[in-house]
Formats: sequence, C-alpha cells, structure tokens
Amino acid sequence: WSTGKASFNTGKPKDFPPVPEVKEPKFTANLDGDTLIAELATLLPYAATDTSRPVLSGVALVLGEQIALAAADGFRLAATTLSFGLQAEGIETLILPPHAIDVLEYLAKKAPRQRSKTAATLVETITAKRMLDIIGNAVALCIQFGKVTVFTQLIPGKFPEYERLFPKKNLAEVTFMAPEMERAVRSVVGIAKTGSNIIRLVWTDKSMTVSAVNAGEGSIEVSIPAESQTPGRVAIN
Repeated sequence: WSTGKASFNTGKPKDFPPVPEVKEPKFTANLDGDTLIAELATLLPYAATDTSRPVLSGVALVLGEQIALAAADGFRLAATTLSFGLQAEGIETLILPPHAIDVLEYLAKKAPRQRSKTAATLVETITAKRMLDIIGNAVALCIQFGKVTVFTQLIPGKFPEYERLFPKKNLAEVTFMAPEMERAVRSVVGIAKTGSNIIRLVWTDKSMTVSAVNAGEGSIEVSIPAESQTPGRVAIN
C-alpha cells in the first residue's frame, strides 16, 4: 500500500488438518439458533474457569422434549429451559466447551444471514430466526448455519444433577425492580469489596435493605421498595 509493505511466511495448505466429521451421528435437528446461542452465551459466565472438574467448565444441554441448559462452578448455578427440544437415543446430556460457545456467538454476530425461502423482503430476512442444522453424537457436534460450519468435541463426563440443588420447601420469595437493586448494589459494593466481599439483603413485606460492612472502614445500607409475603434474608458474594 502507499505508505508501507509487509510480507508473511505461510504454511502449505495440504498440511492443514482436514475438516473433521461426526462419525456415526446419533441425531440431526434444525433448531432456533438465535435463542440457543444467546442462552448458551448467557450461561457461560457461570461455568468453572479451572479444569479441576472438566464437566463444570462448559455448558450442559440436557436433551428432552424441551432442552434444559445449565452451568455451574461449584458455588454458583444458572439454568434455563428452552421452548424446543432435542432427543437422541442413549444420550442424556451434551457438554459444550466454552471456546466453542464463544466461537458460535462471534460467528452468529458476524456471519451474514441467508435469505429465507419464505422471506420476500430484506427486512423479513433480517428479522427471521436463524436456524441451525445440528448433527452429533455423544462425543462430537457439528453446527451449520448459512456458510458457517462449526465442529467441536464435547466434554466427556456426567454433569451433576443440578435440579436437586434447587430447594422445594420453605422458600422465601421477594419481588423488586431490577434497576433499583442494581443501583443499591453499586452503592454498597465498594465497602463490600474491601471487606468480606459480602452483600446482605434483608426484606420485609414492603421494603428491602441492601447492606455491606467493613470492620476497618464502616458500613453502608440502602433501602429499596420490595414486595414479599414472607420476611427473609440472604447474603451473596
């Protein structure tokens, strides 16, 4: 170019590993990719970042009439259920590695949408759901949309029975406005981080107190409106 130049050494194309295939696929499906990829990306931060327990380092897809997604690191757990399903004989769970989810999210944002056969206009193409073709078995998964093909090995092992961790009795339920809670947490998080790194929530039938304590610096608390049938309290990291 006009102000400079560059040169690069390149490898031989024939030395590049061939694109793998799913051998003996156990299932094929066409799924709502926009929803699936968005939910995978939402749950990924809850997965473990270390490799001491590999099954916790990815996001689990529990197969069935409705796909359940779950991620946990031993301290936190996030789970959701999708409105569509995927079933395969002899396979209960697929655990996607974190890098594969990052790649899927990135490509879904960057890859152009393919014109749908039923879309008459550009607007209909842009707003239509991105559908994924999925081929897989217990060890590998191939995901295709448009001109994109993503192949990934799955994390082997059995994901914990996370539903047993959700309490079924003696639940305390409280309702509040998320923006008000966020502002309250931001007000106390400074004291919390320099102290025990704990924020305490205490609520009654009409209000909630968000507080943090640092023995060396002091304490701070903020009240926000809330609604609850049962008073309660909890401490969070």
